[in-house]
Amino acid sequence: MAELKTNFECIYEYLASNAQNFPQLEVLSALLKDKKIYIEPDTSSNMYDAVPSEYQDGGYSVVFNPVKPYYFDIQIVFMLAVYEDNAERNLLQIRKIQNAIDWLIEQSQTDNLPEFERLNCYMFEVLTPNPSLRLTYEDDSDQSKAISEYGISVRFYVENPAKKVIKVVK
Repeated sequence: MAELKTNFECIYEYLASNAQNFPQLEVLSALLKDKKIYIEPDTSSNMYDAVPSEYQDGGYSVVFNPVKPYYFDIQIVFMLAVYEDNAERNLLQIRKIQNAIDWLIEQSQTDNLPEFERLNCYMFEVLTPNPSLRLTYEDDSDQSKAISEYGISVRFYVENPAKKVIKVVK
């Protein structure tokens, strides 16, 4: 039996299919090494809504209802070398990130959605319409250079698996 891909693997393939905007795409890495762009999960939301009911004796019963819409977030992180004496090159780098954002927005508006093996993605949205600076690291080898992380947040809406309908085929 073939192993199913995770949602994360499907998103990776979706982004990697556009190599022009996502060159050298890597998956989550705490060790940056020489990676230029990587993606990481970024969902901090609870997928269930807790509804407490108080008993007469003071105890509680909590019912967990699946939240609608069901979604998860990722961060696409671009690692850029920023030079203090080359503003034109720095702006060109940021324009490349903006091109990637524009491509994602265009795909979301034309319903060119990633395909997941377990869930149906019915829409996604880019939460950051402009590149957002996350961190900047000093480069010890070159005082005129710094490494900057720019992030794009993307939210994928999928059918809630708790509400999944089982189809019976005769």
